[in-house]
Amino acid sequence: MGEAILGDDRMRHFVHDSDRFAALDAEIWEPISLATVLRSAPQVGELVLDACCGSGASAVPTAELVGIEGLVDAVDLAEPMLGHARSRADAFGAADGLLPQLRFHADDASTWETVGYDLVQCVLGVFFFDDVDAGARHLASRARPGGRLVLTIWAPSAFDEFEQALYAAVEAEGGEAGAAAVDRHRSHRAARKVPDSAGGLAHWMHTIGLVDVRGEEVPRHVDLDDDLAWRIVLGTSRSRVIADLDDETRERVRVRLLDTLATRGIDRVDLTVLIGVGHRPAEDAPADEPARETAVAVAEPATDVAIAIAEPDAEVATTETDAAAAPRADSESESGPDSEGEPGPDLDPEASAPVEPDAKAAKKEKKAKRKEERKRRRERDEDEAETETEVEDEAEDEAAPETT
Repeated sequence: MGEAILGDDRMRHFVHDSDRFAALDAEIWEPISLATVLRSAPQVGELVLDACCGSGASAVPTAELVGIEGLVDAVDLAEPMLGHARSRADAFGAADGLLPQLRFHADDASTWETVGYDLVQCVLGVFFFDDVDAGARHLASRARPGGRLVLTIWAPSAFDEFEQALYAAVEAEGGEAGAAAVDRHRSHRAARKVPDSAGGLAHWMHTIGLVDVRGEEVPRHVDLDDDLAWRIVLGTSRSRVIADLDDETRERVRVRLLDTLATRGIDRVDLTVLIGVGHRPAEDAPADEPARETAVAVAEPATDVAIAIAEPDAEVATTETDAAAAPRADSESESGPDSEGEPGPDLDPEASAPVEPDAKAAKKEKKAKRKEERKRRRERDEDEAETETEVEDEAEDEAAPETT
Protein backbone atom coordinates (compact mmCIF):
# COMPACT_ATOMS: atom_id res chain seq x y z
CA MET A 1 0.00 0.00 0.00
CA GLY A 2 1.31 3.37 -0.98
CA GLU A 3 4.30 2.25 -3.06
CA ALA A 4 5.74 4.95 -5.31
CA ILE A 5 7.39 3.85 -8.53
CA LEU A 6 8.10 7.30 -9.94
CA GLY A 7 11.39 8.98 -9.20
CA ASP A 8 9.87 12.30 -8.13
CA ASP A 9 8.63 13.83 -4.89
CA ARG A 10 6.08 11.05 -4.50
CA MET A 11 8.94 8.63 -3.83
CA ARG A 12 10.47 11.12 -1.42
CA HIS A 13 7.28 11.07 0.63
CA PHE A 14 7.36 7.31 1.21
CA VAL A 15 11.09 7.28 1.94
CA HIS A 16 11.43 10.30 4.20
CA ASP A 17 7.94 10.52 5.70
CA SER A 18 7.36 6.83 6.39
CA ASP A 19 7.02 7.41 10.15
CA ARG A 20 4.27 9.99 9.58
CA PHE A 21 2.60 7.65 7.11
CA ALA A 22 2.61 4.79 9.64
CA ALA A 23 1.22 7.11 12.32
CA LEU A 24 -2.09 7.09 10.40
CA ASP A 25 -2.48 3.29 10.56
CA ALA A 26 -5.41 3.26 12.99
CA GLU A 27 -7.40 5.99 11.27
CA ILE A 28 -6.72 5.24 7.59
CA TRP A 29 -4.53 2.37 6.44
CA GLU A 30 -5.67 -0.50 8.68
CA PRO A 31 -9.45 -0.09 8.15
CA ILE A 32 -9.01 0.21 4.37
CA SER A 33 -6.64 -2.76 4.25
CA LEU A 34 -8.96 -4.95 6.32
CA ALA A 35 -11.90 -3.98 4.10
CA THR A 36 -9.81 -5.16 1.14
CA VAL A 37 -8.77 -8.42 2.81
CA LEU A 38 -12.42 -9.07 3.66
CA ARG A 39 -13.18 -9.00 -0.06
CA SER A 40 -10.04 -10.72 -1.34
CA ALA A 41 -10.83 -13.57 1.09
CA PRO A 42 -7.45 -15.31 1.43
CA GLN A 43 -7.86 -19.02 2.15
CA VAL A 44 -5.70 -21.42 4.12
CA GLY A 45 -2.85 -22.68 1.94
CA GLU A 46 -3.14 -20.01 -0.75
CA LEU A 47 -0.17 -18.29 -2.41
CA VAL A 48 -0.55 -14.49 -2.31
CA LEU A 49 1.28 -11.52 -3.81
CA ASP A 50 0.69 -8.31 -1.83
CA ALA A 51 1.91 -5.64 -4.26
CA CYS A 52 2.83 -2.17 -2.99
CA CYS A 53 2.47 -3.53 0.53
CA GLY A 54 3.55 -0.34 2.32
CA SER A 55 3.51 -0.75 6.10
CA GLY A 56 2.05 -4.26 5.85
CA ALA A 57 -1.52 -3.41 6.87
CA SER A 58 -2.92 -5.94 4.37
CA ALA A 59 0.04 -8.34 4.13
CA VAL A 60 0.16 -9.30 7.81
CA PRO A 61 -3.53 -10.24 8.25
CA THR A 62 -3.38 -12.05 4.92
CA ALA A 63 -0.43 -14.10 6.17
CA GLU A 64 -2.44 -15.05 9.26
CA LEU A 65 -5.33 -16.22 7.11
CA VAL A 66 -3.33 -18.37 4.67
CA GLY A 67 -1.54 -20.07 7.56
CA ILE A 68 1.80 -21.83 7.43
CA GLU A 69 0.61 -23.94 4.52
CA GLY A 70 0.35 -20.77 2.43
CA LEU A 71 2.73 -18.02 1.37
CA VAL A 72 2.59 -14.21 1.17
CA ASP A 73 5.16 -12.29 -0.87
CA ALA A 74 4.89 -8.64 0.27
CA VAL A 75 6.59 -6.31 -2.21
CA ASP A 76 7.32 -2.58 -1.95
CA LEU A 77 9.93 -0.32 -3.47
CA ALA A 78 10.37 1.89 -0.38
CA GLU A 79 12.64 0.16 2.15
CA PRO A 80 11.59 2.44 5.06
CA MET A 81 7.99 1.32 4.55
CA LEU A 82 9.12 -2.31 4.69
CA GLY A 83 10.77 -1.52 8.01
CA HIS A 84 7.35 -0.60 9.40
CA ALA A 85 5.86 -3.71 7.79
CA ARG A 86 8.44 -5.93 9.48
CA SER A 87 7.73 -4.25 12.82
CA ARG A 88 4.02 -4.93 12.34
CA ALA A 89 4.77 -8.56 11.53
CA ASP A 90 7.00 -8.85 14.61
CA ALA A 91 4.13 -7.59 16.77
CA PHE A 92 2.03 -10.44 15.36
CA GLY A 93 4.66 -13.02 16.27
CA ALA A 94 7.03 -13.03 13.30
CA ALA A 95 9.96 -12.32 15.60
CA ASP A 96 9.16 -15.60 17.37
CA GLY A 97 8.89 -17.53 14.12
CA LEU A 98 5.09 -17.52 14.03
CA LEU A 99 4.71 -16.11 10.50
CA PRO A 100 7.21 -18.07 8.39
CA GLN A 101 4.81 -17.79 5.46
CA LEU A 102 5.33 -14.00 5.20
CA ARG A 103 8.26 -12.75 3.11
CA PHE A 104 9.13 -9.09 2.45
CA HIS A 105 10.88 -7.91 -0.72
CA ALA A 106 12.28 -4.46 -1.54
CA ASP A 107 11.39 -4.56 -5.21
CA ASP A 108 9.29 -3.02 -7.96
CA ALA A 109 5.85 -4.64 -8.09
CA SER A 110 5.38 -3.48 -11.69
CA THR A 111 8.21 -5.79 -12.81
CA TRP A 112 7.84 -8.62 -10.25
CA GLU A 113 8.61 -11.87 -12.06
CA THR A 114 7.19 -14.67 -9.92
CA VAL A 115 3.84 -16.05 -11.10
CA GLY A 116 1.33 -18.70 -10.07
CA TYR A 117 -0.37 -16.87 -7.18
CA ASP A 118 -3.89 -17.77 -6.12
CA LEU A 119 -4.43 -14.13 -5.12
CA VAL A 120 -2.76 -10.86 -6.10
CA GLN A 121 -3.86 -7.80 -4.13
CA CYS A 122 -2.79 -4.16 -4.28
CA VAL A 123 -4.16 -1.65 -1.75
CA LEU A 124 -3.87 2.02 -2.76
CA GLY A 125 -0.84 1.46 -4.94
CA VAL A 126 -1.73 0.84 -8.57
CA PHE A 127 -2.20 4.55 -9.36
CA PHE A 128 1.49 5.16 -8.64
CA PHE A 129 2.63 3.10 -11.62
CA ASP A 130 4.06 5.04 -14.56
CA ASP A 131 1.57 3.26 -16.83
CA VAL A 132 -1.45 2.28 -14.75
CA ASP A 133 -2.92 -0.02 -17.41
CA ALA A 134 0.37 -1.83 -17.99
CA GLY A 135 1.02 -2.11 -14.26
CA ALA A 136 -2.41 -3.57 -13.59
CA ARG A 137 -2.06 -6.03 -16.49
CA HIS A 138 1.27 -7.12 -15.10
CA LEU A 139 -0.23 -7.76 -11.65
CA ALA A 140 -3.06 -9.74 -13.26
CA SER A 141 -0.51 -11.88 -15.10
CA ARG A 142 1.12 -12.84 -11.79
CA ALA A 143 -2.03 -14.75 -10.81
CA ARG A 144 -2.47 -18.34 -11.90
CA PRO A 145 -5.21 -19.07 -14.44
CA GLY A 146 -8.42 -18.82 -12.43
CA GLY A 147 -6.67 -16.79 -9.73
CA ARG A 148 -7.93 -13.49 -8.28
CA LEU A 149 -6.77 -9.88 -8.63
CA VAL A 150 -8.06 -7.37 -6.06
CA LEU A 151 -7.37 -3.65 -6.44
CA THR A 152 -8.25 -0.83 -4.05
CA ILE A 153 -8.16 2.81 -5.17
CA TRP A 154 -9.42 6.09 -3.79
CA ALA A 155 -12.91 7.20 -4.74
CA PRO A 156 -13.12 10.68 -6.35
CA SER A 157 -14.75 12.08 -3.21
CA ALA A 158 -11.89 10.98 -0.91
CA PHE A 159 -10.19 13.94 0.81
CA ASP A 160 -11.94 16.34 -1.59
CA GLU A 161 -13.33 18.92 0.86
CA PHE A 162 -10.25 18.57 3.05
CA GLU A 163 -7.92 19.18 0.11
CA GLN A 164 -9.82 22.26 -1.01
CA ALA A 165 -9.41 23.73 2.47
CA LEU A 166 -5.69 22.85 2.42
CA TYR A 167 -5.21 24.44 -0.99
CA ALA A 168 -6.84 27.63 0.24
CA ALA A 169 -4.60 27.73 3.32
CA VAL A 170 -1.40 27.14 1.32
CA GLU A 171 -2.30 29.70 -1.32
CA ALA A 172 -3.09 32.25 1.39
CA GLU A 173 0.08 31.73 3.45
CA GLY A 174 2.63 30.08 1.17
CA GLY A 175 3.34 32.79 -1.34
CA GLU A 176 4.55 31.88 -4.82
CA ALA A 177 6.09 28.60 -3.67
CA GLY A 178 2.82 27.55 -2.09
CA ALA A 179 0.76 28.49 -5.13
CA ALA A 180 3.12 26.54 -7.39
CA ALA A 181 2.91 23.48 -5.12
CA VAL A 182 -0.89 23.62 -5.18
CA ASP A 183 -0.90 23.82 -8.98
CA ARG A 184 1.39 20.78 -9.22
CA HIS A 185 -0.75 18.78 -6.82
CA ARG A 186 -3.93 19.64 -8.69
CA SER A 187 -2.26 18.62 -11.96
CA HIS A 188 -1.21 15.25 -10.49
CA ARG A 189 -4.76 14.65 -9.33
CA ALA A 190 -6.25 15.56 -12.70
CA ALA A 191 -3.75 13.38 -14.57
CA ARG A 192 -4.51 10.19 -12.64
CA LYS A 193 -5.82 7.66 -15.11
CA VAL A 194 -7.91 5.56 -12.74
CA PRO A 195 -11.64 4.74 -12.68
CA ASP A 196 -13.92 7.13 -10.83
CA SER A 197 -16.79 4.79 -9.90
CA ALA A 198 -17.45 1.21 -8.85
CA GLY A 199 -18.87 0.43 -12.26
CA GLY A 200 -15.93 2.11 -13.96
CA LEU A 201 -13.50 0.05 -11.90
CA ALA A 202 -15.27 -3.19 -12.83
CA HIS A 203 -15.29 -2.22 -16.50
CA TRP A 204 -11.62 -1.24 -16.47
CA MET A 205 -10.57 -4.52 -14.82
CA HIS A 206 -12.56 -6.34 -17.51
CA THR A 207 -10.66 -4.44 -20.22
CA ILE A 208 -7.29 -5.60 -18.86
CA GLY A 209 -8.37 -9.21 -19.38
CA LEU A 210 -10.18 -10.24 -16.19
CA VAL A 211 -13.53 -12.02 -15.92
CA ASP A 212 -16.22 -12.36 -13.25
CA VAL A 213 -15.43 -8.83 -12.11
CA ARG A 214 -17.22 -6.77 -9.50
CA GLY A 215 -16.60 -3.26 -8.22
CA GLU A 216 -17.67 -1.87 -4.86
CA GLU A 217 -17.75 1.58 -3.35
CA VAL A 218 -16.90 1.36 0.34
CA PRO A 219 -17.87 4.63 2.05
CA ARG A 220 -16.04 5.73 5.16
CA HIS A 221 -15.84 9.04 7.03
CA VAL A 222 -13.70 9.83 10.06
CA ASP A 223 -14.25 12.64 12.56
CA LEU A 224 -11.59 15.33 12.41
CA ASP A 225 -9.83 17.08 15.25
CA ASP A 226 -6.92 19.52 15.02
CA ASP A 227 -4.33 16.81 15.59
CA LEU A 228 -5.67 14.37 13.00
CA ALA A 229 -6.17 17.12 10.42
CA TRP A 230 -2.49 18.09 10.48
CA ARG A 231 -1.32 14.46 10.67
CA ILE A 232 -3.24 13.80 7.45
CA VAL A 233 -1.33 16.61 5.78
CA LEU A 234 2.03 15.31 7.00
CA GLY A 235 1.39 11.58 6.56
CA THR A 236 -0.22 11.42 3.12
CA SER A 237 0.68 12.67 -0.35
CA ARG A 238 -0.73 16.06 0.68
CA SER A 239 2.60 16.69 2.36
CA ARG A 240 3.93 17.57 -1.10
CA VAL A 241 1.90 20.78 -0.98
CA ILE A 242 3.96 22.07 1.97
CA ALA A 243 7.25 20.29 1.21
CA ASP A 244 9.01 23.43 -0.08
CA LEU A 245 7.81 25.75 2.69
CA ASP A 246 9.94 26.72 5.68
CA ASP A 247 8.88 25.84 9.23
CA GLU A 248 7.45 29.27 10.00
CA THR A 249 5.32 29.26 6.85
CA ARG A 250 4.16 25.70 7.55
CA GLU A 251 2.95 26.76 10.97
CA ARG A 252 0.94 29.61 9.43
CA VAL A 253 -0.54 27.14 6.95
CA ARG A 254 -1.50 24.79 9.80
CA VAL A 255 -3.30 27.57 11.69
CA ARG A 256 -5.04 28.78 8.52
CA LEU A 257 -6.09 25.23 7.59
CA LEU A 258 -7.71 24.60 10.98
CA ASP A 259 -9.49 27.95 10.77
CA THR A 260 -10.70 27.19 7.23
CA LEU A 261 -12.00 23.76 8.23
CA ALA A 262 -13.93 25.31 11.13
CA THR A 263 -15.27 28.17 8.99
CA ARG A 264 -16.50 25.77 6.28
CA GLY A 265 -17.97 23.34 8.81
CA ILE A 266 -15.72 20.46 7.72
CA ASP A 267 -15.56 18.20 10.76
CA ARG A 268 -15.12 14.87 8.97
CA VAL A 269 -12.75 13.58 6.30
CA ASP A 270 -13.98 11.40 3.44
CA LEU A 271 -11.94 8.17 3.14
CA THR A 272 -14.17 6.37 0.63
CA VAL A 273 -12.47 3.76 -1.56
CA LEU A 274 -13.35 1.62 -4.57
CA ILE A 275 -12.48 -2.09 -4.41
CA GLY A 276 -12.46 -4.28 -7.50
CA VAL A 277 -12.29 -8.08 -7.56
CA GLY A 278 -11.65 -9.98 -10.78
CA HIS A 279 -10.39 -13.36 -11.96
CA ARG A 280 -7.86 -14.34 -14.55
CA PRO A 281 -9.51 -16.56 -17.17
CA ALA A 282 -9.05 -20.23 -16.28
CA GLU A 283 -8.10 -21.14 -19.84
CA ASP A 284 -5.44 -18.40 -20.02
CA ALA A 285 -2.47 -20.79 -19.74
CA PRO A 286 -0.34 -21.39 -22.85
CA ALA A 287 1.18 -24.87 -22.50
CA ASP A 288 3.95 -24.67 -25.10
CA GLU A 289 6.11 -21.90 -23.61
CA PRO A 290 8.82 -22.22 -20.93
CA ALA A 291 7.45 -21.77 -17.42
CA ARG A 292 8.42 -18.80 -15.27
CA GLU A 293 9.27 -19.27 -11.63
CA THR A 294 6.18 -20.20 -9.65
CA ALA A 295 5.40 -19.16 -6.09
CA VAL A 296 5.19 -22.26 -3.89
CA ALA A 297 4.78 -22.42 -0.12
CA VAL A 298 6.90 -24.82 1.93
CA ALA A 299 4.65 -27.58 3.25
CA GLU A 300 4.25 -27.65 7.04
CA PRO A 301 1.69 -29.22 9.40
CA ALA A 302 -1.55 -27.28 9.21
CA THR A 303 -2.60 -24.93 11.97
CA ASP A 304 -5.92 -23.25 12.37
CA VAL A 305 -5.37 -19.52 12.10
CA ALA A 306 -8.13 -16.93 11.89
CA ILE A 307 -8.67 -13.25 12.49
CA ALA A 308 -11.84 -11.27 12.85
CA ILE A 309 -12.36 -8.53 10.29
CA ALA A 310 -15.17 -6.03 10.82
CA GLU A 311 -17.57 -5.39 7.98
CA PRO A 312 -17.71 -1.66 7.11
CA ASP A 313 -20.66 0.01 8.80
CA ALA A 314 -21.74 1.94 5.73
CA GLU A 315 -23.74 0.45 2.90
CA VAL A 316 -21.71 -0.84 -0.03
CA ALA A 317 -22.68 -0.06 -3.60
CA THR A 318 -21.91 -3.02 -5.83
CA THR A 319 -21.57 -3.37 -9.59
CA GLU A 320 -20.93 -6.79 -11.11
CA THR A 321 -19.98 -8.05 -14.55
CA ASP A 322 -20.33 -11.75 -15.34
CA ALA A 323 -22.46 -13.82 -13.00
CA ALA A 324 -20.58 -17.02 -12.25
CA ALA A 325 -17.44 -17.38 -10.17
CA ALA A 326 -14.34 -18.20 -12.18
CA PRO A 327 -13.42 -21.89 -12.01
CA ARG A 328 -10.15 -22.70 -10.27
CA ALA A 329 -7.46 -24.17 -12.52
CA ASP A 330 -4.80 -26.72 -11.64
CA SER A 331 -2.11 -24.95 -13.68
CA GLU A 332 0.64 -23.64 -11.42
CA SER A 333 2.81 -21.50 -13.66
CA GLU A 334 2.56 -18.94 -16.42
CA SER A 335 4.52 -18.89 -19.63
CA GLY A 336 6.54 -15.89 -20.62
CA PRO A 337 9.56 -14.78 -22.62
CA ASP A 338 11.44 -13.02 -19.81
CA SER A 339 12.37 -16.06 -17.73
CA GLU A 340 13.55 -19.58 -18.29
CA GLY A 341 12.95 -20.99 -14.85
CA GLU A 342 15.71 -19.04 -13.10
CA PRO A 343 14.94 -17.78 -9.57
CA GLY A 344 13.96 -14.11 -9.31
CA PRO A 345 15.65 -11.60 -7.00
CA ASP A 346 15.38 -12.01 -3.23
CA LEU A 347 13.86 -15.47 -3.54
CA ASP A 348 14.96 -18.75 -2.00
CA PRO A 349 15.32 -21.11 -5.01
CA GLU A 350 14.43 -24.14 -2.88
CA ALA A 351 11.36 -22.49 -1.35
CA SER A 352 10.22 -21.20 -4.74
CA ALA A 353 10.87 -24.20 -6.96
CA PRO A 354 8.05 -25.25 -9.31
CA VAL A 355 5.94 -28.16 -8.18
CA GLU A 356 6.72 -31.30 -10.17
CA PRO A 357 3.76 -33.27 -11.59
CA ASP A 358 4.87 -36.46 -9.78
CA ALA A 359 5.01 -34.62 -6.45
CA LYS A 360 1.57 -33.17 -7.07
CA ALA A 361 0.13 -36.56 -7.95
CA ALA A 362 1.71 -38.07 -4.84
CA LYS A 363 0.23 -35.34 -2.71
CA LYS A 364 -3.25 -35.99 -4.16
CA GLU A 365 -2.83 -39.75 -3.63
CA LYS A 366 -1.74 -39.20 -0.03
CA LYS A 367 -4.74 -36.97 0.57
CA ALA A 368 -7.08 -39.58 -0.91
CA LYS A 369 -5.56 -42.27 1.31
CA ARG A 370 -6.08 -40.11 4.41
CA LYS A 371 -9.69 -39.54 3.40
CA GLU A 372 -10.26 -43.27 2.88
CA GLU A 373 -8.61 -44.06 6.22
CA ARG A 374 -10.91 -41.57 7.99
CA LYS A 375 -13.91 -43.18 6.29
CA ARG A 376 -12.85 -46.68 7.38
CA ARG A 377 -12.24 -45.41 10.93
CA ARG A 378 -15.73 -43.88 11.08
CA GLU A 379 -17.29 -47.12 9.80
CA ARG A 380 -15.33 -49.16 12.35
CA ASP A 381 -16.41 -46.85 15.17
CA GLU A 382 -20.02 -47.13 14.06
CA ASP A 383 -19.80 -50.95 13.96
CA GLU A 384 -18.26 -51.06 17.42
CA ALA A 385 -20.94 -48.77 18.80
CA GLU A 386 -23.67 -50.93 17.26
CA THR A 387 -22.10 -54.09 18.74
CA GLU A 388 -21.91 -52.53 22.19
CA THR A 389 -25.57 -51.56 21.97
CA GLU A 390 -26.57 -55.14 21.03
CA VAL A 391 -24.55 -56.56 23.94
CA GLU A 392 -26.18 -54.16 26.37
CA ASP A 393 -29.64 -55.08 25.08
CA GLU A 394 -28.92 -58.82 25.51
CA ALA A 395 -27.63 -58.23 29.05
CA GLU A 396 -30.79 -56.34 29.96
CA ASP A 397 -32.96 -59.13 28.52
CA GLU A 398 -31.12 -61.79 30.56
CA ALA A 399 -31.37 -59.72 33.75
CA ALA A 400 -35.10 -59.05 33.39
CA PRO A 401 -37.38 -61.40 35.50
CA GLU A 402 -39.51 -63.84 33.60
CA THR A 403 -43.26 -63.28 33.72
CA THR A 404 -45.95 -65.96 33.43
